[in-house]
Amino acid sequence: MIKALTYEAVDDLKFLQYCFLEVMRLEPPVPLSFFACMTETVTIQGLLFDAHQPFVIDNRSLHVNPTQWQQPESFLPERFDP
Repeated sequence: MIKALTYEAVDDLKFLQYCFLEVMRLEPPVPLSFFACMTETVTIQGLLFDAHQPFVIDNRSLHVNPTQWQQPESFLPERFDP
C-alpha cells in the first residue's frame, strides 16, 4: 500500500534531511552576509575589527573550511548523521 506523502512522513526520511543540510552547506542560500559590524574595536585571532566598520562574512568559505570539515568540497550527506 502506498502512503500519502505528508510533512510527518517526510520528517521521518532522515537521509533526505541529511541531503538537504549538505546542499545548504555547499550552496548556502546567502553566500555572503553584509553589514556586520562590531559595537567596539576588538582583535580576534590577530585581526583588528574597528567599531562600527562594516565587514563581510563569507558563509560559503566557512562551509568549505578544511579545518572544520573533512572532505569539504565533497557531497557527503552522512556527515550530518549523529
